[in-house]
Parts: sequence; structure tokens; C-alpha cells
Amino acid sequence: MVDSLSASSVDLKIQVWITPDNLDVQPRIIAELRERVKQALDDAGIEIPFPHLQLLINCALGLKLLLEPWHPAEGQKIRGE
Repeated sequence: MVDSLSASSVDLKIQVWITPDNLDVQPRIIAELRERVKQALDDAGIEIPFPHLQLLINCALGLKLLLEPWHPAEGQKIRGE
């Protein structure tokens, strides 16, 4: 069942009944269930959304210093040396 909808996710809630004699393998059962749900979504062509970040820079003049190679002047010490 759909538990919640957000800007970058659809949260599903899956409930299962595990009998008392299987409690010792509960973590493996849950892991297997998650893998099967993910595989079923993949098989159906349903992608899991994730947030994307697009960075737009209007003026890249400040980046020029970062992109140009820098060599210390002769005799100039570099921090940490």
C-alpha cells in the first residue's frame, strides 16, 4: 500500500505475517521480500525516483582561478610543507 507521497519518493508499506517458528530467520525473510518487490518494480518498468540537483552559474569568472593550473613561485612555500 502507498504510505506517503513526497517530492522525490513514493513510500510503500508492506506488511507480512511471520509465524513464530520463523522468527529466527525474520531478517532474511524481510531482505528477500524487499529484493522481490524491487525486482517486480524493475520488471514492470517502474523506476525508483531520486532527487536531482542542477546547478546553474550565471557568471563563471570566479571559477577561472579554480580551473587554471597553478604553480607556486620559485622559493614559495606551500601550506603543509
